[in-house]
Amino acid sequence: VIVVLLVILYRIRKSAEERQKQKNLELEEATRSIMEREKELEETGKQLSQALTQVQEQNTQLAELNRTRNEFFAIAAHDIKNPLSSILGLAELMRQPDNSTEERLESAEFISVSARRLLGLVSNLLDFDRIESGNLSIDVKSRDVTPLVKESIHSFKQQASLKNIAFQRIYATGPIHAQVDESAFRQIVDNLLSNAVKFTPEGGTIYPHIQKAGEVVRVSIRDEGPGIPQNEIATLFDKFQRASTKTNGGEASSGLGLYIVQKLVKEMNGNVHCESEVGKGTTFTVELPAA
Repeated sequence: VIVVLLVILYRIRKSAEERQKQKNLELEEATRSIMEREKELEETGKQLSQALTQVQEQNTQLAELNRTRNEFFAIAAHDIKNPLSSILGLAELMRQPDNSTEERLESAEFISVSARRLLGLVSNLLDFDRIESGNLSIDVKSRDVTPLVKESIHSFKQQASLKNIAFQRIYATGPIHAQVDESAFRQIVDNLLSNAVKFTPEGGTIYPHIQKAGEVVRVSIRDEGPGIPQNEIATLFDKFQRASTKTNGGEASSGLGLYIVQKLVKEMNGNVHCESEVGKGTTFTVELPAA
């Protein structure tokens, strides 16, 4: 009887141990399942957080883009209006029968200058739009930049002559080849010359300079304008940035010219910088890879 009882007790104990072991296994499995679920939820939470951050960043970018577009169109409408008004007014004067030939020629000259300002503004606005939308196309090749600079200077002679501004050019003998996109290079030089003409006082001189220095070609435009305060030079190439100094002829500025210059120069693997001192003029220097 004792033996039988011991056997029964052993079997009961064994059965209880087996059931406890099974419960432990089930508990471990449930714990693993919960932990895996927690990891999944944690990963889902991270993904949702990342998605939310991306949405917030996109919303910020859209808000900035919308603000930029609004400012862009406000500037375009304001700055296009001025030269157009001048063109229309001068054209109306030319229609007057009592105007002399000299007066008509003078009006035609002013119309030409206003049209060139308008063309420069439109070119800047189009370049700005291509830069901001990522559609800027650059075709860099080896080109002699000296004739390109000469052509730009020639196109500004009429505008400069109205303020009796002279160009004193400094060129090296022979061609100077740089790795540039011709259209982008012309736009860079045009924008720098346009600034120089705007800020150089009547009877002043503008000094374009081209030289090859080792592995780079330097194109600099120095004016005899009022100069730029040192604390403004660091932000001079920012979007919609305007210097506190005023133009001598009251010309409008969109604040895009130097921003576009910097973007185009960088696209051609170059650098641009400004040196200026209040009362002593300003020099902009563009450095591009020599060919």
